[in-house]
Formats: sequence, structure tokens, C-alpha cells
Amino acid sequence: NFIVTTELVEVSSGNAIAAKRIEGSLGEDIFSLIDSLSVTIKKDLNLSTEALEEPDPSIANITTTSIEAYRLYLSAAQDFYNVRYGSMIEKLNDCLKLDSTFAGAYSLLAERSTGKYRQFLIDMSVKYSSQASKRERLYIQVRKAESDDDLDRCIDLLNQITDRFPDEKTAHHWLGYLYHYKYGKLDRAVPEFRKALEIDSQFSPAYHNLAYAYFDTDDFENSLRCIDRYIELSDSCANSL
Repeated sequence: NFIVTTELVEVSSGNAIAAKRIEGSLGEDIFSLIDSLSVTIKKDLNLSTEALEEPDPSIANITTTSIEAYRLYLSAAQDFYNVRYGSMIEKLNDCLKLDSTFAGAYSLLAERSTGKYRQFLIDMSVKYSSQASKRERLYIQVRKAESDDDLDRCIDLLNQITDRFPDEKTAHHWLGYLYHYKYGKLDRAVPEFRKALEIDSQFSPAYHNLAYAYFDTDDFENSLRCIDRYIELSDSCANSL
């Protein structure tokens, strides 16, 4: 037998919200155990009523049937948040060698790709999006809309994500980026970046972009403070390698 334990932590405060423990038998499918944990953890999350009432599909059905591909994907996602892009790309390429239908892996890899290859990755993520979770499908649609230069649709889709998943830092950060660099609406961008950091005070990309937003509003003190924090977090990530 083996035991899987989890602890749900509020990133902004570091406080533990809940802890779960589940026991499995030798040879039991690890994905089925994760499914059971997901259902119990979901009840402790700050989700909208609509999200809470959604069905709970098997993780293998909405990600990958390969445990190793799933592990590589999760590790790559963490690399992305920690600005370790080289490591992220390497892991995602290995992930797709194990499962060439992993929509989320194509979508995340597109985030750090350009030109025709980026479009190929977006097209592949759309092709296999039926196997992705509801949240991941929305992100895939955002990247598709962005590649089509349909920025209004990007905003609409990202707002759908934040409505369904209020603690989704990536969506708030993306909204801030679009408001700043595509619409020039700093009064809308700054609150989105700050919301992302309220959700996760360790989210270094938000500090990076918030620094530029403050700079463009002549708030140099806060701009420098954000740059210092971004450098601090980046150094911390580098030292952990």
C-alpha cells in the first residue's frame, strides 16, 4: 500500500487551508487516486457556484494517460511561473514525445514560441482541446483569439476564466498585459497585475510587468520596488536549480 497526502495552502498568506490523505493499494491506478483527491480538494477552493457544480471528469481523460508526461507537464508549468523558460521548453518537448495528443502541453509551449511554429502549436492544441479541462480549453481559445488578433475576444474569454475561477492568477496577469500593451489602459492594467500578486505574492512575471506599468504612470518608487522584488524572486529560482 501507499499513501498520498496533500496540503492546500493560501499562497498570499502561507496559511494551510486544508489537508487531505488518501491510501492506495499496490498496482492501483495513480490517476484514480488523484481524481478522488481532486473531488475533495475542490470543495475547499474559492470557486464560483457554476464551477463547483461542474462534473468531475477523470484527469487522464482531460490531460494525458501517461503519468510521466503529466509529471513533465506539471514541472514545466512551474518552470514557466518561475521564468525558467529553457527548462520548460525541454520538458514540454519530452512530454509531447510521450503523448502527442496532450493539448495543454502544446498550448503552454506556444507561450514561448514564435512565427509559424507558434501557430502550429496553437492549431495542435485546438485540435486536441476536447481532451482538455474546461479551464484549459478557455486558455487555448484565448491563445487562438490572440493569434487571430481578436483582442476583444481575448478579454471576454479571460473574464470568463476569472468569473469561473476567481483565484486564477494567470488570467488576471494576462488581462493586465493586454490592457497595458495592447489597449494602453494603464488604469485597467495595474489592478489586474495587483490582483495576480494578491493571489500569489511569489508570481514573478506579475512583478515584472507591474514595474513597467508603474513606470509608464511615472510612479517610479513603486516601479523600482517591483523590479527589486522580481530580481529577488528570479535569483531565488536560479539558486534552487
